[in-house]
Amino acid sequence: MTLSSYHTSTFNKILFHSFVKRKDCANLAAYVRMKKECYGVVMRLALTFLTVIFLTYGVALAQEASEDQGGMSHVGPVTFDFPVACDLNVDCFAVNYVDQQGGDGHADFECGRKTYDGHKGTDFAVVNRRDMQRGVNVLAARAGKVLRVRNGESDAIKTEDEFEAIKKSGKECGNGVLVEHEDGWQSLYCHLKNNSIVVKPDQHVNAGDVLAQVGESGYSEFPHLHFALLKKGQYIDPYTGLVKETGCNLHQQSLWSDPIEYAPFTVFDSGFDIDVPDFTKLRRGEYQKPDFIPLDAPSMVFWFATYHSVEGDVVRIYITGPNGYKFHQYDFTMQQNKKRPNYYYAGRKTQLYKLHAGEYKAQVTIARRDDQGNIIAQDTFQDVIHVK
Repeated sequence: MTLSSYHTSTFNKILFHSFVKRKDCANLAAYVRMKKECYGVVMRLALTFLTVIFLTYGVALAQEASEDQGGMSHVGPVTFDFPVACDLNVDCFAVNYVDQQGGDGHADFECGRKTYDGHKGTDFAVVNRRDMQRGVNVLAARAGKVLRVRNGESDAIKTEDEFEAIKKSGKECGNGVLVEHEDGWQSLYCHLKNNSIVVKPDQHVNAGDVLAQVGESGYSEFPHLHFALLKKGQYIDPYTGLVKETGCNLHQQSLWSDPIEYAPFTVFDSGFDIDVPDFTKLRRGEYQKPDFIPLDAPSMVFWFATYHSVEGDVVRIYITGPNGYKFHQYDFTMQQNKKRPNYYYAGRKTQLYKLHAGEYKAQVTIARRDDQGNIIAQDTFQDVIHVK
């Protein structure tokens, strides 16, 4: 599937408190008698003062030169690498961001809806369970020491009763790894695949080292990595560098070593078939996409999957055939907010609209408007298949 998206050096003050004892220069006569001595004391103090200033300034220059030549260990805020061995927005996707709205309700850092109440990290999902079973590595986002590890939690699809039991047990994270970094930072990796963890407590890891694989353990409804950052016990949003629930549309500085753009929409899978596919099998990774559509197929259907459908979003599915002729167009408006993976489709029978050999392209455009009707976000995604 091909998806395309538009869219100081500061010197410390040195305070010198130097004085000549009053009894030594208490009056004019004493001053005359001790003139030379007082003069000598003052001169020695002046020389001492200048020497200290020179040494202090010299040390500062040496430090600056060292920094220019060798670089500082931390320049500005710390940064973290992307923690999954995948191609973001191609075979893995940012599904949920940190909740930045305090109290009731929720909002991501851009005031969008791609989060849920109290969410403390960022969720990076793979397409389906087949990809999970194939194995997608989770990577250390920064050098540090492994503090804690938990393994042995199932990746199976769970019932509501099983989810409730997980919540009561306090094991929502499922299989997880906690890594300690310098300066009070920690990174947390949750929902890891059972028996995939390859690190142990007290083990040193470098940025990019494999920790485990993406899974669906713990309180998880789809295969993904829950990645969280903590600084001295407070959860931090890696996209803004701000503490959780600070407020949306506030930006300090991204903590990603390579900047990651905000994605208002997440179309994570799509395809063609001769009929509407079984979406349950598709989600479980039990569905096989066809390599092509037969020329004599009785119908052709295009489908796509997305997270966080938002009520009022306007969708257009536009399918073209060889030479760009229009095969089908379907427009609709999403009727309710849905966080979980949702599937949509459009197509037609081929009795009146015969298929032709060649490439067919489906283009999906999703537009979101504000209360005044102005478009505030829009993305276009596309997929292709051959008919033969």
